Amino acid sequence: SSGINAEYGEDEELTWETIRYIDGSLNRLPKNFHHSLYSLLNLTSGIDINGNVIHSFPLTNEMTAGEPQFAISISNWLDKLPNPQLRQLYVEVIMILGSLQKMIKRFPELIELHTVLYQAHDLFVQECVVDPTDHLCGISREFYLTPPTGQYGTLSYLTQAIANLYC
Repeated sequence: SSGINAEYGEDEELTWETIRYIDGSLNRLPKNFHHSLYSLLNLTSGIDINGNVIHSFPLTNEMTAGEPQFAISISNWLDKLPNPQLRQLYVEVIMILGSLQKMIKRFPELIELHTVLYQAHDLFVQECVVDPTDHLCGISREFYLTPPTGQYGTLSYLTQAIANLYC
């Protein structure tokens, strides 16, 4: 069993879509997720996912990144997304934005995460064969199946989209 599958207690090979589904369903987040998001909120007036906005004020004025109430507020915001796989893709977007924030020259007043994700998906579609009828929330199933890392990983496309939009 591979390392990732051992983490999920499975003997069979899991797809990245399934891993994203499990992680999104269980509200699993990377180690420094809340700190990355908090840092991004301090640079803007808020972060938007298709009209679902989390505003910087009063959130960052009243809480720190490590407070349980901050984590609950973020979880409630992410829980409004229509499916767990999409939720995890947005978590990936936030983590990449957080890690690249020092290199980003211009942050918009409101960060539109859906713009980043759909531009990354468009870059993916330009390079890969995609079934146009097999999608979930406007994202091809092939993108959900793609691992985050590697030359053709989702993080590569997200990084390219962020560079196109903000650098």
